[in-house]
Amino acid sequence: MEDLHSCCTFAPANKKYLTQILEIMKSEDFYASYNETMFDERDVIQHFLEQQFDLRYGHQRDYWNFEPALKLVASNGGIVSVRYIRLDKDAFVMFGVEATPNEWECFKFAYGELSKVINALPDADEIVKKNAVNDLREITMNYNTSAILKECPFEVNGQQIKDIEGCKEGIKLVFDTTSLMLGTSLVVPLRDYMRVSILHGYDEYKKLVKFLSEQPNLCFEPANFGDVEFTIHGTDVKVDVLSASLDANDKLQLCVNDDNEEPIYLEEKDIRPEYLVNLVGYIEDNCICDIMDTYNGHNAELVRKINKAWKNEEYHGRFGDILFALGSRDKQEIQDKLDVVIDCNETAMNNAHQIMESVCDDWDLETILSFIRYEE
Repeated sequence: MEDLHSCCTFAPANKKYLTQILEIMKSEDFYASYNETMFDERDVIQHFLEQQFDLRYGHQRDYWNFEPALKLVASNGGIVSVRYIRLDKDAFVMFGVEATPNEWECFKFAYGELSKVINALPDADEIVKKNAVNDLREITMNYNTSAILKECPFEVNGQQIKDIEGCKEGIKLVFDTTSLMLGTSLVVPLRDYMRVSILHGYDEYKKLVKFLSEQPNLCFEPANFGDVEFTIHGTDVKVDVLSASLDANDKLQLCVNDDNEEPIYLEEKDIRPEYLVNLVGYIEDNCICDIMDTYNGHNAELVRKINKAWKNEEYHGRFGDILFALGSRDKQEIQDKLDVVIDCNETAMNNAHQIMESVCDDWDLETILSFIRYEE
């Protein structure tokens, strides 16, 4: 079979020899072996593309380009130049061939030719690790890593990391009394840990997780395709949010769609805080009910400010004290009207709608906004 591989790799000029080869190829055993080898090689290429997949590459995230192009033998004996390979949801791997109008699938190449593609590919693990080092360098420049690691400890060989420093040689880990270079086996886990820890510290993440935890199926989908967009970090590629959900371990997941209309699933390690800004704003505007309306004669501008403050995490928790104070002041009126006793902040917050709509006047609403120090 190895000799046959060689014969098919280089187009034979001898017609008599070619005839002999074609006779051999008529064997069912040959075709079975050919197909098995071809699909095994295709699977290796597919695995490489899946490993090096990275959102930062934008539309090229599931491509690999060859420079110079690879010379391969087609199944008809001709020589073609393969410029790139890419993942495809239907055909697994597609090949970009120069001077041809359409991409090729694996069966259009001669037996064994895909091995040349495999030999030309770098180590996907090394690509991933190199990107992880660059990510950690970016994190050290943009965030207070010592504060993050204090809040979210990460240990190496039983020692807690105190800080991370980027340097020419790579990434340096700082401990209490020593420091050492980060080993390659920990580059990706530490990068993912830092990304998740950073994400968890943002208000948008906390608001979204809280909202999703209150949904019956732990999932939210915008009403219309295109309602919520974000741009993939480091690219100009915009994607539409199809859904946000919590998995069985209460971890956030996003499903997004690009202009190729192919779903992309993001885990927490893939989600940057800025990806959530538009989504949380959409939810606050469309899904979280206002605490007041203007139908009972309150000043519309005051009601608008109260509603905006109520849905803002910065101000929401401040309502408890002032609502309890107003509830205590008008205790008898509330008990008569609502059959409720306001005896603590929690009771006041649980009955906030009734207190502000049925008991408070415009002066009280102004007092509330002043107390919580609301600003626009």
